[in-house]
Amino acid sequence: MAMLDLDRYTKSRIEQTLSALMGLTIYSGIKTDPVLDELKAMLLAIVSAETGDKGRTGSPSESALLYDLTEKYTRIYTLLLQNTMSDIPDFGEYVLTLVQNDDNPFARTASGQSSGKETDGLAISPEMRLCVIHDLMRIGSIASLPSRVLTAVLAPVTSIPLPEWRHSSADQPPVTMYESLLTYHREKSFGVFSKYHAFIWKSNTLEPVERPDPIRLDQLFEYEYEINQVLENTRRLIGRRHADNLLLFGARGTGKSSAVKAVANTLTDQGLRLIEVDKDELLTIADLLAYLSELSGVGLSFILFLDDLSFAEDDTRYTILKTLLEGGVKTRPGHVAIYATSNRRHLVAEK
Repeated sequence: MAMLDLDRYTKSRIEQTLSALMGLTIYSGIKTDPVLDELKAMLLAIVSAETGDKGRTGSPSESALLYDLTEKYTRIYTLLLQNTMSDIPDFGEYVLTLVQNDDNPFARTASGQSSGKETDGLAISPEMRLCVIHDLMRIGSIASLPSRVLTAVLAPVTSIPLPEWRHSSADQPPVTMYESLLTYHREKSFGVFSKYHAFIWKSNTLEPVERPDPIRLDQLFEYEYEINQVLENTRRLIGRRHADNLLLFGARGTGKSSAVKAVANTLTDQGLRLIEVDKDELLTIADLLAYLSELSGVGLSFILFLDDLSFAEDDTRYTILKTLLEGGVKTRPGHVAIYATSNRRHLVAEK
């Protein structure tokens, strides 16, 4: 393998960043992110080349290696551009966003704490707190990696300067980051639920809705009584009091779906999430309920939204829904309710 001649600072910074990436524990999930995965591959290649045997038979030339590393760098930069709103991507901000949206035991535990507790609430053990802070030290090292460290390595084969990123958001002390994350998870929840509030259950997977219907309650009028019933029931759901499953029925276009979506939009900040389930996905709804049951302690409540629902007499999917509503061996969790809309009061077609 070709050998790269790195100066002391460049070598130290690259090894420090690679060590930080490899050492993540609580936040090990962010290593699978495409940007960080590509970065890890590039750093490993540089370290291997720097410590390799120069001129070994079958090894690539130094120029070929540098061209390969250049391609890795441009892929990293392109991915950053695609995921940021700025013409000059901020690598530090990108990494910290990954940390905020990560699904891990600390994030879930913090999400289940009420804002009235002390910063180090009883649910966060001292061991977990220390482990998180150590990870945040590593993340600070990763997020503050200057792009010039990498472009300097590539300089021999890049006659035109490569674009460089910023890392302006990566200078927070680990303890400050820890406090910020606690507050963030209490207010926004964790993982995909911190970024989105509406989802579609499809092929046994929760798919986030990038641009949900922004309908608001103040845009609906002339059926305040019905809306207030939906709103009050949903507040009971959020408060972990007994909440009913609801059926909203009426003529097409009277605002049944809009009422459900408007209530969900109104109560998002109180931990409410809306999951639309198509009638064809009722066969896998038990899997969805099993997953949501695991989230009973994270401070979230869920509406399973079945829109425009109706069944033929011989439709077996109705049996699944009926068992769920009436309570089978597996009952719905207390933080989950089913809201359905239909153009007729009776879901099964009558003769």
